[in-house]
Amino acid sequence: MANIKNTTESLNKLIAAAERGEGLAGKLFGDEELAQNIITLSSNLNEVSVKLNRRGLWSVLWEDKTKKKEEAEKARKEKNR
Repeated sequence: MANIKNTTESLNKLIAAAERGEGLAGKLFGDEELAQNIITLSSNLNEVSVKLNRRGLWSVLWEDKTKKKEEAEKARKEKNR
């Protein structure tokens, strides 16, 4: 019973700290910009993971960025016509 009581007290302290905006959980609950940044980070990590699974590490590291830039410029010009 003492362990349950101690655990409950610890959880109550953690929850109270989060409600005050303390610690990581508190920051996530109270800071919308931080939460959005973490969502974006998660999305970016997922995209990298998909590319690694599809094409392997080497092609992701040595991807031709000039080709992507040229394709984006071409698409923008076509859109503006």
